[in-house]
Amino acid sequence: MEAGGSMMQFKADVSPEITDIIQALILIFVATPILVRWFLSQKETNELSVSTTWGS
Repeated sequence: MEAGGSMMQFKADVSPEITDIIQALILIFVATPILVRWFLSQKETNELSVSTTWGS
């Protein structure tokens, strides 16, 4: 992503701040489905257990 951001800055004359924002948005859009699935699976397992501790 850094290489693509540098190329976009150079070829399209885009400011570094804009490329950082674009990279962050891409990362959020890619990671969101994974995080939602993980959160929902954690929620389901926590409902079944009587007590929970950190990391279990």
